[in-house]
Amino acid sequence: MRRNYSVIRNYKKFKKEYPEFIVFIKCDKYYYTYDSDSRILMYLYDAFREDMSFRIEKDRFNDVLSRLLESNLNVVLAGSKVAREYYSSKENKYEKMKKMGKDYYKATICSVIEH
Repeated sequence: MRRNYSVIRNYKKFKKEYPEFIVFIKCDKYYYTYDSDSRILMYLYDAFREDMSFRIEKDRFNDVLSRLLESNLNVVLAGSKVAREYYSSKENKYEKMKKMGKDYYKATICSVIEH
């Protein structure tokens, strides 16, 4: 029996292989990311989402990719089986940005709850 394609399952599979990369998963007209990767993008774009996911249209990927690489983050764009890696020209700042994204998410969720 064939399992249905799951974007989140695919994300988690590739995230295990690329723990210090922003991982995007292709699905239809969009690229998705979750968890700590989505919090980093929320921080960079000041775009809060309570469900901890981040979706971009395929035609915006190059702009997002440029911004991530300029922020010293490595990126993986994955399909169902293969992945393409993009490397920043400087030292990867994933752990630092992960903390900043987490702090942004906490501050924003507290603000939403208070109002």
